[in-house]
Amino acid sequence: MFTYNKKNETYEFETEKLKGVFQPGGAYSGIQSLVHKDEGTEWVGDFDSGYPSYDIPPGQRLYLMSFYHYLAKNLPFGILGRNMPGKVREDGGSLVLTLGHFGPCKTETEVRLRFTGVETLDVDIEITSRTELNDLEICLSSYTVNRKWGSPYYYLCLQPANEDNGTFIQPEDTPFLAGWYHSAPRDNRTAMLTYDGRWPGDKYQINITGPYFRLPILVSRNPTTGMALVQMAEYDTCTRVGSLYSSDNNQIHLGFKRDGTAYSDSNLKADYSPTYFYLFGEDFKPGTKRRARFRMMLTRVEGDMSNVLGLYDDFVKDGK
Repeated sequence: MFTYNKKNETYEFETEKLKGVFQPGGAYSGIQSLVHKDEGTEWVGDFDSGYPSYDIPPGQRLYLMSFYHYLAKNLPFGILGRNMPGKVREDGGSLVLTLGHFGPCKTETEVRLRFTGVETLDVDIEITSRTELNDLEICLSSYTVNRKWGSPYYYLCLQPANEDNGTFIQPEDTPFLAGWYHSAPRDNRTAMLTYDGRWPGDKYQINITGPYFRLPILVSRNPTTGMALVQMAEYDTCTRVGSLYSSDNNQIHLGFKRDGTAYSDSNLKADYSPTYFYLFGEDFKPGTKRRARFRMMLTRVEGDMSNVLGLYDDFVKDGK
C-alpha cells in the first residue's frame, strides 16, 4: 500500500478509497496529502501567508498526524519529534518509522502505519525511555482544511457526574469555549499537566481546559459532502485532545492574555484547523516501554454524529 518516491523522498499510498502522500521526516513530516476518491477534496491544510517564526513559507502544505511536542516536567520546552533523527522501513504492508534521541529527551519511538480498511489508517506507537522522564506526553498534530467548515467536534462530558452522558459539540457553537485555544482532558490529573511548567509563559497556558472528554475522538466534517476526518485514541493512553480556534476571516487566535487581549496576528492567514492528541502522560524510568494506538479515518459521517461511536467501538474491539 506504500510506494517509495525516490525523487521526493516520500511514500505514496493508495487504497480502494484513499490516496495520499506520507513524508517520513523533516520539518513537514506526516501525511502531506490525503484525498478520498469519492469526494476529490484535499484534506491537508496550508498556510496562505506563511509563518516566519516557524520557518513556514507562504502557501506551504502542512500535514496530518505529525509527531509534534515531547513534553515532560523535567524536559526543556521545544523538543519536537520532527527534529529527531529518524529511519523508515517497509515491513510487509506496513511502514515503520523510528525516531531516536534528541538532546535530553533520550527516547526511542517506533511508529507503525498500516491500513486496516479502505478508509482506515491505524498507527501503533511504542516508546522506550533511556532516562527518567516525569509525566511524559507526546503530541500528535494535524492541520486540516476544515477551518471553512467549522471547528472539529469533540465528544465531551458536559455533566461530569454522569460520565455516560457524552455529547458531541463544536467549540465555536459553545459560548464558554468559542474563541479560545481549547483542550479537553481525561481527568483532573491530566488537566493539570498543562500548568506544571512544561508550557512556557501565558501564551500557552491561557486557554480553556475542560470539560473532560467522554472519549478521545475528534471529528472534522465537510457539511456539504458529509465526508469527515475521524481521529481517535485509546481512552487510557490519551491525556487530552485539543484544537485551535480560527475566525471567519482566517485570522489565527492562539488564546487570550490575562488582560483580555488576544494572542493573534492579523498578518497570519491560514486555511487550516489544527487538532492535537496528547498521549501517555506517565512517568518513565530507564528501560520503561509503553504502547498506544491511534486511528485516522476519512469516511462519511452523519450530521448528528450517530455513526461515530460505532466507529470507536470497532477501534476498541480491534485492539483486543
